Amino acid sequence: MTGEHITGTLSQRCQKIWWTIHVLDRQMSALMGVPMAVRDEDITAKLPAYPGAPHRELGLSLHVQFSNIISQISRKVYGVEGRPGKEYLINTREVLTQLASITDQLNATFALSTQDDMVGISRMSAYLHLLHQQVGTTPFSP
Repeated sequence: MTGEHITGTLSQRCQKIWWTIHVLDRQMSALMGVPMAVRDEDITAKLPAYPGAPHRELGLSLHVQFSNIISQISRKVYGVEGRPGKEYLINTREVLTQLASITDQLNATFALSTQDDMVGISRMSAYLHLLHQQVGTTPFSP
């Protein structure tokens, strides 16, 4: 979103709103077993920038990637009307490969300490790890 009448601040705000709606659409559509409102291939919006907060940018990026995996599970793995298609195993392997790639990014940036002296973890780290577990283990409604 650019233009002579749109400020950088407004553009960033609109990008944040868009990606929030995108994530919520993916999660709610999967839970309700209905099609996604917008196809992944049709999205051209950039992720918003968080100057001085690279962890927020990466956190949002990972959240969007998890949401895209939710979309792929709904569309490719479960297929039309919740029935697995002919390429069920191929699509499942593809989704699991993508999930593994995101897992590596998640663990590299938002690692959870296994030390006994751990005082706590950030809210974002906890949320992303819980979302990872949900995406990787929860069957979605057909």
